Amino acid sequence: MKKNSATRLLSLLTEEELRKFSKYLRSPYFNNTPELVVLFEQLRKWHPAYEEQRIRPHIIWKKLKPGTAFSTQKYWWMNFKLGSMLEQFMVVEELLGNKQETKKQLIKSYGRRNVHKPFAKETKALLGSFSEQPFQDIQSYASSMWLKHDYFFSPLTDKYGGAEYSVEDIMDDLDRFYILAKMRFACEIKNRERIFKKHMPIELLEECVQKSSRFVPENPAYLIYRNVLDLFNSDRAQVAFQEVKIMLNRHHRDLSRQDQNEILLNLRNYAISQVNKGKFEFASELFQLFKMGIELDLLVNNGKMSQATYQNIVQVGSQQKEYEWVEKFINSHDIYLDEGVRMDNKLMSLGLLHFEKGEFDNALDYIAEREFASVLYQMIIRITISKIWFEKFLLDKSLADLLLSKLETNEKYCRRISSVSEQRREVHLNFILALKFLSNLIINRKSKDEIRKKMQKYLGATVNISSKKWLLEKIE
Repeated sequence: MKKNSATRLLSLLTEEELRKFSKYLRSPYFNNTPELVVLFEQLRKWHPAYEEQRIRPHIIWKKLKPGTAFSTQKYWWMNFKLGSMLEQFMVVEELLGNKQETKKQLIKSYGRRNVHKPFAKETKALLGSFSEQPFQDIQSYASSMWLKHDYFFSPLTDKYGGAEYSVEDIMDDLDRFYILAKMRFACEIKNRERIFKKHMPIELLEECVQKSSRFVPENPAYLIYRNVLDLFNSDRAQVAFQEVKIMLNRHHRDLSRQDQNEILLNLRNYAISQVNKGKFEFASELFQLFKMGIELDLLVNNGKMSQATYQNIVQVGSQQKEYEWVEKFINSHDIYLDEGVRMDNKLMSLGLLHFEKGEFDNALDYIAEREFASVLYQMIIRITISKIWFEKFLLDKSLADLLLSKLETNEKYCRRISSVSEQRREVHLNFILALKFLSNLIINRKSKDEIRKKMQKYLGATVNISSKKWLLEKIE
């Protein structure tokens, strides 16, 4: 059965939203095709999975058009119509769920009808609500600017003495928006420069940074973003890192959720970059930043946490030996992962936790026999299993052949796999090769000094490698 836009959209709705959509669909104002109600009620039975292979169009058609021959074209046209109704419903829900957006549309309606008194009154009230917010951000500055713009340039506004808001007011909001947006987006561009090793010029950034001091007294976001930009200045970075941490902790209530998230993300990216350079003391800083993100409720968006965030928290926390905290996190935050990847992530995390605790057999119980759906996860699991068998070998030298066999298998897997990026494949393969080299040195009874010298030379010539900190600890 071909993909159905209606069922794809229906699967996004909660049970409460389904009930609302049922009422919406029965309203003659929105829907003049009664058969769509029947189609919806038939499809609704399969909520939320909507397994395409189990939905039978011919059976549904008998409910839609009793006594008529099935028409593929008409059936899919009705599904298309139902999908369009769902999109309209989602727009209405978004609008009704956002009082400010609803007010904006009301103001536009008054303006279009040239009803000046309620137009001016509602404009003033909505602008007042912006000033009463606990924070100002680029969205509120942009909204304020356009409200004042529409008010001032309305044909019914007296622009020569009677206007509540002037062109100068509009320009002030434009400056507030532009300067803050320029600094915030510049941080993202500079992060991408760090990743892709490519310089991207940002026009007028220096001027914006200089002019931002004008707005610092009214909004700490300007000062914080100025310091975030210093994270990309090698001379100022470490000082800026500490200053941004302090300011975020002090002023998080004066910032929008989006600004809190952006600032915290830049701090985390800086800490990760330092760990990758071998400054492992920043691993503790990174863990504290993750904890701050959880405390400020920044890591769960729309009821979801990304797999990468979940895994990074487990890995960093386990390496910091915060075992009890990490175990609570694994069991309390797995509900925020997509259901399709939840079990893989949870088992992989528990395996990593037990590995870091030195409970190697327990770790293998969680990860050794499971076929993880993601190829990337398969690679990560193979790295962890390689570490486990190396640790077991250090305790029992009779496991040497088994260890080498595992490393050989995992090396072949990393060389063969082609569905991940070359960079990801390279860092994992380099780890397997380094661990194989180290294992052979030990098996061949080289002295500790010789092993250290050979491994330091080997790692010094290897640029991209995963788990470098763990390898260095083993060498020491």
